[in-house]
Amino acid sequence: MKTQNFLFTVLFILAASLFVSAQSDCNINLAAKNNRTIKTIKNLSYTYTLTVSNLGSETSEIEIFANNANESCENPDGLSNEYNIPLENLILDEGLNPINTSIELGAGESFTFFVKLSTTANSSQERWNCTEVSAEVNNCSSDPQKILLHTYNPNPLEME
Repeated sequence: MKTQNFLFTVLFILAASLFVSAQSDCNINLAAKNNRTIKTIKNLSYTYTLTVSNLGSETSEIEIFANNANESCENPDGLSNEYNIPLENLILDEGLNPINTSIELGAGESFTFFVKLSTTANSSQERWNCTEVSAEVNNCSSDPQKILLHTYNPNPLEME
C-alpha cells in the first residue's frame, strides 16, 4: 500500500510539473510601438503598429483579434463612454495584407503587425472609440494578452 501511495505521489508530481512546463510555453507579450495607444484619426483612419513576441521555449500558433470595446473602457479625457463610436478594424501584416489565420512564432521570435481603424460613412465626430486587441496562444489555458487602443474621431474642419 505504501508503494502504491508513493508511486501515485511521484506520478502526480511528474504530471503537475509537465503541465507547468507546457504552460510556460504559452508565454507571449503584446505591445504597441512606442506605447502609442491613444491617437487621433486623420483622413478617415489611423493605423497602429503592434508586436507580439513568443517568450516561450517552443513554437506557438498565435491568434490575433481586434474588437470594439466601447462599453467597457474609460476614455483618456475622462468623458463618458456612452457616446463612443464603433470603428471598422482590420489586422494587417507588414505587407499590408489582411491576417486571416493564426501566425506561427518560434521561441524568441516576434511578429510586427498593424491594426487599421477606420470611420464609417456616418460616424459621429468628436467622439472616442476603444478597440481591444488581444493575442492568444492556440491550445493554451493562459489568459490572452490584451491592449486597449483609444482613437479620437475629430471634426475634420478643426483639423485644417
